[in-house]
This record gives sequence, structure tokens and C-alpha cells, in this order.
Amino acid sequence: MKLLGYSCQEPRPRHKKADQAAQSAFKKTYPSEKLK
Repeated sequence: MKLLGYSCQEPRPRHKKADQAAQSAFKKTYPSEKLK
């Protein structure tokens, strides 16, 4: 695959102390105009 110019792609790792509930609450309450 490398001969064709492709590389292995992996998702970015999650931080150990990340709070998934807090992130989803932030996304729901943050104005969508600011995200664009």
C-alpha cells in the first residue's frame, strides 16, 4: 500500500481524564454559530 502512496491511518487517542458527559453537554449548549 505504501507504494501507492497510502498510509495507515488511526484515530487520535482519547485523553485519560476526558469527561465524555461534560463534552456532550457543552456541545448541546454551545451556540452552533460559534462552531462554524
